[in-house]
Amino acid sequence: MSIVTIPFPQHVYNVSKLSSCGQFFEKLNIKYFPLPSSHIDYGMPHSEACEICKVARRSSFVNYYTPLRQDNDVIITAHNLSDLMAYYLELTVEALSFQKNEKSQNRMLEMTNKFLPSYTTELGTEITRPLLDFSQQEIHQILSGGVLDNDELKIISNKCIWSNQRKRLLQDYFVKSEVVSSFSVVNELLIKNFSMPTTNDFMQLPYDTYLM
Repeated sequence: MSIVTIPFPQHVYNVSKLSSCGQFFEKLNIKYFPLPSSHIDYGMPHSEACEICKVARRSSFVNYYTPLRQDNDVIITAHNLSDLMAYYLELTVEALSFQKNEKSQNRMLEMTNKFLPSYTTELGTEITRPLLDFSQQEIHQILSGGVLDNDELKIISNKCIWSNQRKRLLQDYFVKSEVVSSFSVVNELLIKNFSMPTTNDFMQLPYDTYLM
């Protein structure tokens, strides 16, 4: 088993903690890889920051993983219920915009795929998302005070300076109103209001589209 961290954007991470984090996982016989990015976060255009960040993180992972890939690999991601709330909101906004171009269709595939607890890519690699029934707040509560609340693991030290522009800020509405309380609820909303693509539809895009 290996754990991969992509410390980008750089200003969010406490880089000095990456080595101690690696030492912690080494004691558990888990390989730890903080992957560098060739992108520089400061100076990114405000309106494009999130997209640039996503591309930078994906390219870092693909460059690392491609030469190591084996049949029957399983990639476990940390997508959670809060992410799904944000994706559902963005899907709703996209639907209301009436834009039916290739870019919007690809984005729809990217977002709806994240609602799948497990997805087998065209390479045979399985992407698994075991945290979809937990909100980000619940995950923090579970980890708080436990072994993973170790100071060695606190590699995120700053709030992203572009976080206020993200659509997922609206997810707070769902959390406070308790409209969405579980994966089954938000998944039911998705199926009720949107047409789920088929496996063949998802395979139109490269596997790394669905990683982060």
